[in-house]
Amino acid sequence: MAIMPHCVVCGFDSGADVAGSVEFADYNPGWQEPTINGNPVIGWSNSLGVTAPDGVGLFCRMHLKAARKLRRLRSDEAIDLMRSGRSPLSVRLRALFP
Repeated sequence: MAIMPHCVVCGFDSGADVAGSVEFADYNPGWQEPTINGNPVIGWSNSLGVTAPDGVGLFCRMHLKAARKLRRLRSDEAIDLMRSGRSPLSVRLRALFP
């Protein structure tokens, strides 16, 4: 059974559609899909549990806008914040003034 695209915040799965993806601060633009002996690896996922490069999350319509606002954070920090319901303002200030 294949892993279907899903929102990394709430788990919403609308078949093959998600509202969009966000590249967070820990995304590596030089990332390459995993291979073994030159053959693509099937069934891999990133630290958020989706088949996308590390630092990329998939989101439903309800969470996409908030995720885009937090894109300057590391993916794990942004998702933890969104799942906890804490105010993004304190996180934005912390990101601007480390």
